[in-house]
Amino acid sequence: MRSFRHWRGRVFDVLVVAVAVAALVEIVLADLPRARLLMPAVVLYTLPLLLRDRWPFAMPVLVIVVQVLVSFLDVPGGARENWGVVAYVLAFWALCAYNPLGAAVAGLGVALAGVVVVTFEDVRVPADDAFSVALVGSLTWLAGGGASAAQPAR
Repeated sequence: MRSFRHWRGRVFDVLVVAVAVAALVEIVLADLPRARLLMPAVVLYTLPLLLRDRWPFAMPVLVIVVQVLVSFLDVPGGARENWGVVAYVLAFWALCAYNPLGAAVAGLGVALAGVVVVTFEDVRVPADDAFSVALVGSLTWLAGGGASAAQPAR
């Protein structure tokens, strides 16, 4: 019988890949400005989460940092890719599910700081949307801690 951690990890991997594909398809279909920069950025803000077992703190933080940097690439008033927020929330989960409490709390701080930076930098992100991302991300972070605590002892 497969372990809880194994199946949890496989479901997470499928979600990460699905978000990456959906974001890339959205960029192509919407013909977003700066698509040549956004497409590699999508790869950098999703697929590193597949390496969370090896680098449980660095990979979700990389996802967050790339997301924040991508917000500076967006054309003011232009359309934007929407799947990135899902990858951002998945990073919240990975930070708590795969790290000891101290690192998980530090990661939560980094993730919430990223939300604040994007809110101030990108005029298309209203404060209530940013609050929603911070709230959902924080709740997802807590769920990641619950999933980590629920795994059977080795």
